[in-house]
Amino acid sequence: MPIRQFITYGPYVIPFHCPGENKKIKHIGKDEIKTFWENSNTGNIETKNGCYIFAMQAAKGYMPWYVGQARKSLKSECFTKDKITKYLEVTVRMSKVGTPVMFFVVPPDNKKKVPKTILNDLERFLIHSALNKNPKLIKVIVNELAQDSYKSYGPKYI
Repeated sequence: MPIRQFITYGPYVIPFHCPGENKKIKHIGKDEIKTFWENSNTGNIETKNGCYIFAMQAAKGYMPWYVGQARKSLKSECFTKDKITKYLEVTVRMSKVGTPVMFFVVPPDNKKKVPKTILNDLERFLIHSALNKNPKLIKVIVNELAQDSYKSYGPKYI
């Protein structure tokens, strides 16, 4: 039976530094990523595949900016160079406010793998949900969003 139940973990604050004299830009580098995994108490989440949501925390809650999926492991995929570039774009845009955070949506217990089709469905569902909160979401799969109808997994699943 395919995995259809997921657990959301987070928010986990992503460490950052402000390089040079411009203290508005929040940069996430290799040292910050290492600190993130060492200090976030993520347990075995980092070894699972699943989805992740990069968001900014501000006074009014959390604003999602990027939704991605990790087919190998969250640790190996959510902080790749291309993702860091996208996150930097957001931190520049939100320069004065907000703290970068990450949410993880993964299978429960000791299950590590999610079938590709279910992982794709989960990512599309999360993108659709994030777009309701933030129409400026960075990752939007336009063709898929236009063609797909979304199934709600219900409150007990996500």
